[in-house]
Amino acid sequence: MQNAFVVNCRPHNWESCDRETIFGLKEGINLPALKEGDIILFRISGPNYGVKALWYFEKAIKVDRSVTVPWKDSK
Repeated sequence: MQNAFVVNCRPHNWESCDRETIFGLKEGINLPALKEGDIILFRISGPNYGVKALWYFEKAIKVDRSVTVPWKDSK
């Protein structure tokens, strides 16, 4: 059975997330119980809010110093 999750993204990060098909959570936030095949509604926050994409979850990768993230506000 698939679950559905909503991911909120800042507008200035959308292009990077879309290009890399990646999203992240801020440090200290627990990863939801995502499983392969779960549905993710990718939502943009702010004044032009709304769902921008429908993705299927593949895998989670813990970010450390060796991983480059495409957005600038990762800390």
